[in-house]
Amino acid sequence: MTVAERRAREKGERRVLILSCARKLFEENGLKATTVEQIADHAELGKGTIYNYFPCKEDIYFQLLIDSLDVLRESLEWALALGSDGELVSRTLEAFDRFHRDRRGLNEIMLFAVDENVARISQPMLDDYDALLHTVMQLLEDLSAALALDMGQELENPRDVGLFLLAVEIGVTALIRMGREFFPEQIDEGRMWNTAREMLLDGIENRSRPAC
Repeated sequence: MTVAERRAREKGERRVLILSCARKLFEENGLKATTVEQIADHAELGKGTIYNYFPCKEDIYFQLLIDSLDVLRESLEWALALGSDGELVSRTLEAFDRFHRDRRGLNEIMLFAVDENVARISQPMLDDYDALLHTVMQLLEDLSAALALDMGQELENPRDVGLFLLAVEIGVTALIRMGREFFPEQIDEGRMWNTAREMLLDGIENRSRPAC
């Protein structure tokens, strides 16, 4: 390994370390309460080193959200690639479950876009986010059309159903998270996702016509 290759590897590992430490702090304390100094301390790096990788804590946070959204993209591509076999609805919901199992939620990604802190995010990062979100929305549209065909139906506007799927997923996830803290005895995650599945199927059926 050359000196340049070793330095590149070390730089990549340091970046991963910064993101890992920052993610833990953001999950525990939130964005506003977390400081660059705290991230540096947890990563055992100098504050200046953090700034060599990210210009502000908001860029770190947004990078974590982009990484998380990319996980959702991969999961949706997995669900779509297996084709229509009668299990596409279950695979789609499983894709969302994979996304939320150990990641920050899509609801936070979406809400961050209208937060005042977005003004501090660098433009290249915002461009990456917009491109990735566009890809996710296209996958949701494609999945909605495939789900309808799986049911012998054809959607007139699969994008509407894709947006509905996104809204249901965000709502269910938010309720599950709140329920764990405020009323755990009333939350049955399995039942909630089954209800979401039924809502999705009803929504497709109500907005489609028999496939030719």
